[in-house]
Amino acid sequence: MSYKEETVEAGTFMAYTIQYTGRTTNSRGYSANETEVWLYAPAVKNFIKLTQNQGDFHYVEELIEYSKPK
Repeated sequence: MSYKEETVEAGTFMAYTIQYTGRTTNSRGYSANETEVWLYAPAVKNFIKLTQNQGDFHYVEELIEYSKPK
């Protein structure tokens, strides 16, 4: 969706915004619409923030500390 500076608790990073929209189901009959937004920072080689909405479930995971490898 974009590539720009994003700020999280661990700092500010250039990050790609990636959005997934779909449906989650399981063998027990659970079914819900789902939207995920990932902020992927190449400098970290991982995501710095994930926001997930699945039915009435809301989840956020964010990088809170980062130090550059030596």
